[in-house]
Amino acid sequence: MTTTQYAVAIVALILSAGCGTVTDSTSPTVGNAESSLSTAIVVKADDLAEGYQPQGTKIPNALNEAGTAIQGLVGQYKAGSITAEALSKGADEIIEANAQDPVLRVSVPQLVSHATLTALLEGEDAENALAYIARHTESLVNNNSPHADVISEALEALEGHWTNEQVATVASKAVDNAEYFFTRDKAHMASKAEGNMPSGEVSVQQFADNRSRSKSEIGSGVEALDKYLAE
Repeated sequence: MTTTQYAVAIVALILSAGCGTVTDSTSPTVGNAESSLSTAIVVKADDLAEGYQPQGTKIPNALNEAGTAIQGLVGQYKAGSITAEALSKGADEIIEANAQDPVLRVSVPQLVSHATLTALLEGEDAENALAYIARHTESLVNNNSPHADVISEALEALEGHWTNEQVATVASKAVDNAEYFFTRDKAHMASKAEGNMPSGEVSVQQFADNRSRSKSEIGSGVEALDKYLAE
């Protein structure tokens, strides 16, 4: 029996504490790509320990490992080998294993819950997985994920499971996260063009196509969330 290896393409936007700008990073590729995962990640300065400066390969390697682990579980779920409960539990374990590092404790939940939520929404038994859909929707918005696209799909599934007030609150937070993503991204690109990037950033090769696709999907998600916002 062979072990499937995944290419984990992470379009990560990391705001390092004290530097005031956003850092583009992408995880290294794992093995021969048979599947890929593209996720925009935001880590705000307020989420980091005071003075914490991520350097070297620790962060991208950890994200790569977490991404490979969740993609393995997603593959099993799609094949019918594990239940939605087992997928969600496995996702929680990956998140918990990375809870000690200031960057990873907010970036890994974004990566892992994004993959988990997408799989649950695409599954044939999404209606019976609403508790897990709700859990990972909350994980995304509470950890600053800008992925308004998948969150808007989740809220559509959660109508009737959540109150209108709950839906509106999550939609509002999701829009705020996405708007932060776009605002900081513009500031970052301007700084990069001027050669003002900070030292200590996580620097790995960018995946430009994934970045562009993620931005387009997030923008569409913001529009889809409008109907849930409280007037």
